[in-house]
Amino acid sequence: MNTARWIAQRIGQDKNIGFSRAVEYIAVGSIALGLSVLIVSFSIFEGFKSKLTDKICHFSGHFQLSGYDSNLAFDEAKPISTQNPSLKKISQLPFFSYMQPYTKRAALLKSDTEVAGVILKGVEKSKTLNPLEQYLTEGTYLNFPDTTASNDLILSEHIAKNLSLKLNDSLVAHFVENKMRSRYRKMRVAGIYRSNLEEFDHSVVLCDMRLVQKLNNWPDTLVGGYELFFESLLLASEQTDAILDELDYATTLSSVYELYSYFFDWFRIIDRNVFIFLSIIVFVALFNIISVLLIMIVERIEMIGVLKTIGANNWQLQRIFFYKSLKLMYWGLFFGNFFGLGFCWVQDQWGLIPLDEATYYTSAVPIELSYIVCAILNVIVVLLVLLMMLLPTFLISFIKPVKAIRFQ
Repeated sequence: MNTARWIAQRIGQDKNIGFSRAVEYIAVGSIALGLSVLIVSFSIFEGFKSKLTDKICHFSGHFQLSGYDSNLAFDEAKPISTQNPSLKKISQLPFFSYMQPYTKRAALLKSDTEVAGVILKGVEKSKTLNPLEQYLTEGTYLNFPDTTASNDLILSEHIAKNLSLKLNDSLVAHFVENKMRSRYRKMRVAGIYRSNLEEFDHSVVLCDMRLVQKLNNWPDTLVGGYELFFESLLLASEQTDAILDELDYATTLSSVYELYSYFFDWFRIIDRNVFIFLSIIVFVALFNIISVLLIMIVERIEMIGVLKTIGANNWQLQRIFFYKSLKLMYWGLFFGNFFGLGFCWVQDQWGLIPLDEATYYTSAVPIELSYIVCAILNVIVVLLVLLMMLLPTFLISFIKPVKAIRFQ
């Protein structure tokens, strides 16, 4: 029989020590609170990163292929041929999903009362659901006639408000050809979108790519570039070298990390702040556990003296309190996972906690729950708690039997 475990179980059945029982509840609560806060915090932070990264990638792709000198003005950008042999090789890479051509052109949009400078982004008809369609708040996605370029535009809510335009309103788009000449075209507002990302909402207007090709005097075999989409951003990053190997000298590759580096720098700053905040929470929880074990040892000091008198050694006595602590840790982990995972599941399903979408880029607190991360957090908490449990038990080796029996 495991004597140390049996004594630890008998201690747990003692109903007469009310203060000790309350302290045990505090220990369980400290472990549960620390673990649940870790799970919820990491899930929310990963949710924010995933939500914002998905929005950026929907508008720009994981990578952008463009002409080598496309850092010039949009009207001077070097086009890419749709017959470029590199495109077929890239489409055969692992984890590749699809590619989408685009062509951009600077324009001035003029309503009856206002004028706004924008970037017309021409896109083609997609065989599958275009990821940009989910950001429409009014109207429908672009119509692509078979015989001619569409005159429909999709504006952001910000641009539509500045131009005092509503759905199906008409406007005039001006295109500067040179210093002495410009062209214009009458357009219609077919849809209105909102991404809550200023980089897109304040400047990007979607249109039929054939319209921009015509304005640039390009045949349908030339486009401004390609947006490459992979199964995920992480898997896309792993293919960077393979994509570069397939490109010719006239084509350049830009990743979403390079195009919107300030967003990912912001992620890294928040990541560091979250780590500091969670470290403080874990430190407080571990300090509470040490305090609880010290109280348990002090309350049982007479028992320790008696057991030492009848021949129990320090290691046997340490095991008694270690087994007792394991039970507290078990219940702490149980309630910590229950409340942490439960909150994440409820928030992910129903979005009970709303947010100001203009400030936080999402309408509710986002959740990205990873069971691998949860398992790692559990292992870290277990190791730290076990370490903190062992430290107070070394106090037993300094307890003298005679003084312990007389202890009041």
